[in-house]
Amino acid sequence: QAHEIVGKLTAHSLEHSIPFQEIELATYQSFSDAFDQSVFKVFDVRAALKARTATGAPSPTQVKRQITRWKKLLS
Repeated sequence: QAHEIVGKLTAHSLEHSIPFQEIELATYQSFSDAFDQSVFKVFDVRAALKARTATGAPSPTQVKRQITRWKKLLS
């Protein structure tokens, strides 16, 4: 079901030449009532990176950890 909704949103975005982050909440909700204000958080690059917490992921914490690790290894 989610795949179908995202497909329809993609078609809407392309048809109206509007990026996902500029689609109004009411429009998102016309595709699914599961959408709320939090939908816009996925378009925040910093928040998206911060959420990537697996080892080797590009979150600020993981990047700092790898920089520290490599500085020690290369010293």
